[in-house]
Amino acid sequence: MALPTIADLVAKARNADRVVGILEEVIQDFPELRYIPARGVEKDVYTYVKRTGLPTGGGFRTVNDGVTPGSSTYAEVTVTLKLLSELVMVDKAVALAYVDGPEAYMMTEATGAMSAFLHKLLSQFYYGTSNDANGFTGLRDVVDSSMVVNAGGTTANTGSSVWALALNDPRGVCIAFKSDRNINPIEFPDPVEQLVPGSTAGTYFPALVSELTAWVGLQPGHKYQIGMIKNITEDSDAALNDDLMADLYNKFPEGSKPMVFIMTRRSRAQLQKSRTAYNPLGMPAAIPTEWEGIPIVVSEVLRNDEAIA
Repeated sequence: MALPTIADLVAKARNADRVVGILEEVIQDFPELRYIPARGVEKDVYTYVKRTGLPTGGGFRTVNDGVTPGSSTYAEVTVTLKLLSELVMVDKAVALAYVDGPEAYMMTEATGAMSAFLHKLLSQFYYGTSNDANGFTGLRDVVDSSMVVNAGGTTANTGSSVWALALNDPRGVCIAFKSDRNINPIEFPDPVEQLVPGSTAGTYFPALVSELTAWVGLQPGHKYQIGMIKNITEDSDAALNDDLMADLYNKFPEGSKPMVFIMTRRSRAQLQKSRTAYNPLGMPAAIPTEWEGIPIVVSEVLRNDEAIA
């Protein structure tokens, strides 16, 4: 059975009505979260076994003769969750003066905080410790070199990536949250009143304070579930095209084909432009929404200024 998404996980949690409402409003800005699964775990450190190689035995055999036994190779993986936090703090006087009341004002501020929270979470998901050394390991940290296609761009700090993820394995790639019957995956407690320092040294004012928090990490699955194209740039010979997409798709063995391609808006435009020359009517090609039936998702978190590696 497929794992739920973050929104599904939160919706099933106890006392999570506020978080569900905020997520429903914000998650539309992060379309990849409709595809990336999430799971709840009871500890902030846990282990699982992932496949590192396919069986090499077997084959055709003659009567009364056998074949070499074979099995996959595996490795134990430790997943360490990290604490992600986004403070929500508003001047009490401003909140009390809000036409719809202080609770509504706090929720408005919380919506912005949730957007920042999810942006930080996904930045870590894609870029890992190069994004924030205090955060969890991400796709960049764990993708196997055999699953990487190099577009060949060389212009410094103009790179981008396309990610292909196989997400149909309940033991595979997902975002893990510390969560059990008594702990919501994303906490947003009732605001409390605190005195906080003002902008002028030595002054203070009463504020309503709360915090969005989650223990979160990446469960990377096995190596055949994550693939990427790196070093996509605006160099004429390093733009995204169907040849690169085919090379990425063909990295995945049967039984572990990608369920989604995630890219920047620039990369999608490059893919579209690479097809225009083949349009028999001389018209611009349609904006790509899928590749071989696999959805293409544009992420506003992936960057176009990645270092060339």
